[in-house]
Amino acid sequence: MTLRTQHPDLPPVLRSTAAHLLTRAAARGAFMLPRCRNCARISWPIREACPHCLGDIVPDCASARATVIACTTVLAPVAPYFRAGEPWVTGLLAFGAEASALAFLHPDARVGDQVCVRLVLDRAGQAVLYAAPERAAPSADPHWMEMTMSPQGRSVLITDMRHPAAGDLARMLRAEGAAEVLGGSADGLMPEDLAGLVTPVALDLSQPENVRACAARLGGTVDLLITTTDLPAATTPPGRDAEGAMSIIAEGLDRLIQAFSPMFFHRASQTTAAARPLGWVNLLSVFGVICPPGLARYGAAHAAALSLSTCLRMECLPFGLRVMHVLHGPLTGGGAFMPEVPMLRPAALAQSLAAALREGREELIVGDHAVDLVQRYEENPKSVERGFAFKTLS
Repeated sequence: MTLRTQHPDLPPVLRSTAAHLLTRAAARGAFMLPRCRNCARISWPIREACPHCLGDIVPDCASARATVIACTTVLAPVAPYFRAGEPWVTGLLAFGAEASALAFLHPDARVGDQVCVRLVLDRAGQAVLYAAPERAAPSADPHWMEMTMSPQGRSVLITDMRHPAAGDLARMLRAEGAAEVLGGSADGLMPEDLAGLVTPVALDLSQPENVRACAARLGGTVDLLITTTDLPAATTPPGRDAEGAMSIIAEGLDRLIQAFSPMFFHRASQTTAAARPLGWVNLLSVFGVICPPGLARYGAAHAAALSLSTCLRMECLPFGLRVMHVLHGPLTGGGAFMPEVPMLRPAALAQSLAAALREGREELIVGDHAVDLVQRYEENPKSVERGFAFKTLS
């Protein structure tokens, strides 16, 4: 007998290589449309070459305002995913005189309405257009909620409350309407200022048996898991403690993945397409992308965790699960202290994460230092290496 893994129904997943350029923009919460380098015309849907002049097509920032010129409620869709739950509303949008495009619509949208258009990831992790009137709240549309990781009404687990941003994350989740916030703690205790906000959970990421026991208790009820595996503030520079950094940051995340992911996969395979997806958020240092020599071992641990997180995302996509990377700069009260770099306030990290959860992003870069570092590295990795080597880059 051959055993087969049961997967939930998903929206169509086939996309061209060019279309995944828009997937990257949607994952980061940017609104872009495909535009020709030569004639500057918008070409929708995205193609390998411009249909007017055969020039190269690239995603380009565009106005997110459009007009609904036609709309309909799809009562008999072909794809099984769209048959579950409430009928989907689709429509044709006009972006001025430049182009028109098909998009999912908020139920309140009508022909002639001016709408705000978003480039978002659907349940299968593919980029789609969603439009809603400015007066309408997207959260009132259940189909919009299927494409986000909003904590509203959900049970959330923060894996390590020693993280400098853990308290602000817990307050943010409560403000966003989370039904329950669980906080991991090796001793099962919680700071007094979080009493009533966070339910303490005995979770020690350095102990595999403890992690598996916690997953057995909570894996069937937790809807959103936020990993906060990082070094606490200490006098020892994190760059010198290779074993401790790797054990806490990378191996701790690996233990969580091994314990919780099978339960998430099973729950996802048993739910209907209309159910809101489960989510996983990994808070990681931007030094996992590139770091200065003094933090090499700390950066190596976060690089390993970033690799684990990326593989977890690839495993989760066929189940309709969303995995988000949050790359942040050095945090006030964190383990990676750099006096020459502006420290990121934990409250700012929590606020940025709240917006990203509501918008269903896959990638979030927080803090001016982290944004600048990633942009420089993507444009020219060698310039960043030389900048760190000769102290011309913080």
